[in-house]
This record gives sequence, C-alpha cells and structure tokens, in this order.
Amino acid sequence: MRKTLLRMTLRQLQVFRAVCEHGSYSRAAEDMSLTQPAVSLQIRQLEELVGQPLFDYVGKKLYLTEAAEALKRASSDIFGRLESLDMQLSDLQGSLQGQLNLCVESSAKYFIPHLFAEFRRHYPDVSLSLTVVNHALVVRRLTQSRDDLMIMSQVPQDMALDFMPFLNNPIIAVAPPDHPLCEAESLQLQDLTPYPLLTRENGSGTRRACEEYCHQKRAHFPSTLEIGS
Repeated sequence: MRKTLLRMTLRQLQVFRAVCEHGSYSRAAEDMSLTQPAVSLQIRQLEELVGQPLFDYVGKKLYLTEAAEALKRASSDIFGRLESLDMQLSDLQGSLQGQLNLCVESSAKYFIPHLFAEFRRHYPDVSLSLTVVNHALVVRRLTQSRDDLMIMSQVPQDMALDFMPFLNNPIIAVAPPDHPLCEAESLQLQDLTPYPLLTRENGSGTRRACEEYCHQKRAHFPSTLEIGS
C-alpha cells in the first residue's frame, strides 16, 4: 500500500464525500459549514495523496474520475465500519447508540415509521437516516453499499445477499365505489382489462410485480396511466 494513503484524514474523506453527494464545492461547503476555499484545499491535498485528480468539470457540471469512484467506494467501507464499531461499543456499554441508515422502497414507507417508532422506544439513542426511493434506485444504492439496512419487495437474484422475508405485501386492485366492476359478485383478472389501469413509474417494484403477474395470466391492459406514487 502507498504510504501516502496512510496520511489521509477522516476529515478529508468527509469533505470528499460531501462534494460527491452534492456535486458542488460550494454546496458541500455550505453543508459542512466551511468556506469554499477550505473545501478546495482539502480536495487538493487529497488529490496529492492519491496522486490523481478526483474531479473533472465539463461545462459547469462536476464529474467523478475513476480514482474518485474508487476512493468513494473505499470511504463508504471505512465509514460503514466506523459506524458499526460505534454501535458495537455502545452495545458493550449496555446501550445502543449511533445512526441507522435505512433505505426502503416507496411501497414500504407507510409502515416503516410505525416499526421504527417501536425500535426507538427500546433504543432512544439511535438516530435514523431514512431514504425512500423506487426499486431500481434501491438496487443501485445496494451496489454502492450506502445503507445499513434495506427493505424491498423483490430481492435481486443475481447478487449474493443476506435477506429475511418478514411481511407479506399483497397488491390489491381498487376502484371507485361507482365503478361498474363493483357491482359484480366475483371477478377474474380478464374482467379488468377493458378499463384504464393506473401504474407506477418504470423502476417501481410494484409495477414490475404487476406486469409479471399479468404476463403470466396473459392479461393485457391496452389503456394505462402512469403515476409516480
């Protein structure tokens, strides 16, 4: 390992991660209560230790170099281990402390607050960072190791993951009370196809599950309306 890398400081990595997150020196400075020259200095010192540039400007947009992508992954591992150490040390002291970074699919956002309220009742010193995104973004964050725990509807089959099913999440067709279908005593999926269907956006786990089910049942909805929630 390069000896220069051992001279990196956690503060430099914090500044670097803030620039990556915000895509801007000025916004990173504002987030960390620093001046922009101070952020620039930290990044410049970090580039000297790495031996390569970390950011490129194309027009007014900031892009990460390959070296920055590698450093970003390494810094996520480092801070993840520190957070884990913090919680382990707190547990040894008889109390659980630290921050839990939780990412959930949007379909789970309605019941997660209730679960976390109960968790907080037992562990009041644990703070929560909750991110709500669709299925596609959950998978992307999963590959980046950005969160401690993820709650999703469909676990990727092409990744080696530890997961635990804990709750059924049935998808139920609903319609307004005056809809003609509400007068029927029983319904088949094919009975729904002549009517417009509301669907979630591309990347949604709910949409994917519905589409796979309809495909299996050979049910085609010619009229659909896409909504983001």
